[in-house]
Amino acid sequence: MALVVAHYPTRSQTFVDRLVLALADEPSISLTLAVSGALDRRAARRVLADAWAAGRVRVVWVGGGRRSLTRAALGVWHATIGLVRTPVATARSLDPRRYGRRAARLRVAAMLPLLRAVGPQHVVHAQFLGLGVDVAAACDALGSARAGAGFAAPRLWASVRGADLTRAGAVTERDLTLLRRAGVGLLPVSASLAEALVARGVAAERIRIVPSGLDVEAIAFAPYAERPASDVWRLAFVGRLVPKKGLDVLLRALALLEDSGAERPWRLEVVGDGPLAGRWRALAAEVGIADRVDFRGAVAPADALTALRGADTVVVPSRTGPDGDAEGVPNVAKEAMAVGTVVVASDHGGLAEAIADGRTGYLFAEGAVEACAATLRRCLADRARWPEVAGAAREAVARRYGIRAMLQPLVDAYRDATASA
Repeated sequence: MALVVAHYPTRSQTFVDRLVLALADEPSISLTLAVSGALDRRAARRVLADAWAAGRVRVVWVGGGRRSLTRAALGVWHATIGLVRTPVATARSLDPRRYGRRAARLRVAAMLPLLRAVGPQHVVHAQFLGLGVDVAAACDALGSARAGAGFAAPRLWASVRGADLTRAGAVTERDLTLLRRAGVGLLPVSASLAEALVARGVAAERIRIVPSGLDVEAIAFAPYAERPASDVWRLAFVGRLVPKKGLDVLLRALALLEDSGAERPWRLEVVGDGPLAGRWRALAAEVGIADRVDFRGAVAPADALTALRGADTVVVPSRTGPDGDAEGVPNVAKEAMAVGTVVVASDHGGLAEAIADGRTGYLFAEGAVEACAATLRRCLADRARWPEVAGAAREAVARRYGIRAMLQPLVDAYRDATASA
């Protein structure tokens, strides 16, 4: 089978690394990693390590040595070469009446050489919904030229992770029609995204929920009893500084705690960077808590885990962005649960699926500042139960989001699809 990704590796998408390594370790799978955009071979060798060295994963990239080109420039290059080598399929890929904006942006034309380089596969699985549309369109364009291109139609799957479905304009009705026509199976990472797909007219039988897996066993559990004592309530926020992460909700809620007098002085560590960093620094000053908020900027994944482990409470205040951008189940919540740090989160997206309020964490209404403040107070008042809540959270995340919880339904989907072909 082939797993198609846009770029590899990407620091903000370590869930792709976990998926690749899990598939590479599965004896029943011969894995090809197909990269449609930028590939950093040196970094990929570090990430894949033994799997690459042992030949358990084959990496295909057709950038042709043009890594410095933009995606649009690569599309022009592939379309030009394609009109010479495979004129029928390439000409078809450029038809805007059939593929809309994806044809106009040369995304279909750019996918053709990648699929040809990948070669015959039983299954092709695209990461993110938009990439799945590109793959489906390229397969459709190759339809009239498969014999000449040595291409056999595979069964197609596409993961759905959040913004790739919910953001305004991310997928059009034309895209959904193309997915349906190509028989693409959809793999949302949460029930909330499955419901959103059904609301867009996707038949339930084409949907299988496959969680984004976390290697829980590789994450050391840090019991509260073994953590350094402190008179300060240590809070942490870890994530990109973009609207859907909801840091502004947390900052305003903490200002309410300050106004009402928290039982224990608190300090917030913000780990991550993004376009709203300046605005949210200004907001912390505006609401009078700048001296208690430390903005650390972006850090390596290992340092992010250290920040989660060093906190008393991790806050995940996610909410739907103004453009519809939404989450599935944020990885930071699962990682904090695995580390053993109690999570306070909004009930946004799949967070209410991952966290049982009062048992494996604490939930508040999405976007509600006063509810966030009240839930923080409830969490602090409940601190004698933190070890119990943290232990239950670790068990829950291992059971529902461990590597096996992801891999088994995924392999079953691949097998069922090929059996019915």
